Amino acid sequence: MAPRTPATRTPTRSPSWIPVALTVAILGGGYVVADIYDVVPGPLTLSEPWPDPEPFPTADLPTASPHTVLAPDPDAPVPGEEEVAALVEDFAADPNVGPDPGVLISDAATGQSLGELNAEVPKVPASTTKLLTAIAALDAAGATYRFATSVVDGTDSDPEGITLVGSGDLTLDPGTGQPDQAIGRGGIATLGEQVADALAEQGRTKVTDIAVSEDLWEGPRMAPRWDEQELNAGWSMRMTPLALNLAKIEGQLARSAEPARDVADALADALADNGIEVTGEIRFGPTPDSAPVLGTVESAPLAELAEYMLVYSDNVLAESLGRLVAVESGFPASFEGAGEAIAARLSELGVTTEGLKLADASGLSSVNKISPRTLVDAMNVITADHPDLLATVRGLPIAGLEGTLQNRMNDTAAAGVVTAKTGSLLTTATIAGQVHTADGGLLHVAVMTHDWDGSLDQARMAIDRLLVALAGCGCSP
Repeated sequence: MAPRTPATRTPTRSPSWIPVALTVAILGGGYVVADIYDVVPGPLTLSEPWPDPEPFPTADLPTASPHTVLAPDPDAPVPGEEEVAALVEDFAADPNVGPDPGVLISDAATGQSLGELNAEVPKVPASTTKLLTAIAALDAAGATYRFATSVVDGTDSDPEGITLVGSGDLTLDPGTGQPDQAIGRGGIATLGEQVADALAEQGRTKVTDIAVSEDLWEGPRMAPRWDEQELNAGWSMRMTPLALNLAKIEGQLARSAEPARDVADALADALADNGIEVTGEIRFGPTPDSAPVLGTVESAPLAELAEYMLVYSDNVLAESLGRLVAVESGFPASFEGAGEAIAARLSELGVTTEGLKLADASGLSSVNKISPRTLVDAMNVITADHPDLLATVRGLPIAGLEGTLQNRMNDTAAAGVVTAKTGSLLTTATIAGQVHTADGGLLHVAVMTHDWDGSLDQARMAIDRLLVALAGCGCSP
């Protein structure tokens, strides 16, 4: 269809037509004018023509990793349920998986075990720990929970100061916030503007000092077997309930050494931008009793934070969610308390917790121990009668597409149909999640390896070969 063009008029030659034209426009031409301005239907318009529609975008899938050589043999017979045990046996015989690997493969619909090896034996889980943390956090606080970071009037020793109260939100933005992002939803510039407005209502243009309250979290700042090398590599930070952008520093691997002070500095800048002078210093102190709240900003909903934590395997965010479980469950908000709270939540959900030991909530500590049974039980709970937990499934990385599985199992039967949380330490490679099979079934899978003769990449590839075989099988009971 040709685009519509603006209406045109041919000017008259005699001025005597002018009164007549006006009369017609007023009495009989009102509809024409309304048509031109798109008030009523009609062919006339002053609007620009609609642009031609853009073609539907084509998905740009990631290219295969040069180390990925996992394409199944197209002539191989499709394995059935009875062959799963043989797949597990072949996997265990692979020298790249180390001694006594742990495996459990079950049908998601029935919970029936289809193949297993050392399924009850607790092993070092690495980042598959985050799967349990996400489930426990969503169960404890709910998918819509938001961390709230506040500033209250006064400090423990100075009524003319203010106190920044840490709630566990480590995703704060130094500016006005990122409304469409999981990270950076709460803006410190917005918080500073709120505080400045509240102080202005009191007739105040100055505050003495800014106290930073870390009271909510207890205990050591680092978990057992965390070390300086891991901090320097950016895998974690000394834990505190306040940080900007997960304490990441642009252009550096290591995260901030003083994340709470970074937030306080951003707050001081925001106050100055809004006409409030900070005449004293930034210090650390407790939250004053019964102090009026001057301003509050909130994080993204917990469901979004849990998804981000799983996709990108962020240890710092995982530890924050672990402390949330502790706070919501009445345990001390420490590494130890978070581990106990997560175990308690899982047990209440019906997950096997025998032998479960959590020294942290992220899996960075090699002290952690989880059995394949616990991981698969946790997956079974997600798809049961717990809608608040579904964010955990949405957050599982997809093979060949995103997160820690982006460059694994590309161009295989598993690409796009395996969704799982990975785990890696120096001598540990694990995975736990879901496999959609060729016959339309859904499997819950946990695979745990350690102390191999080869490399981490070789152990991962051995795991991936098992998952590719499962994805191409007719495994449903």
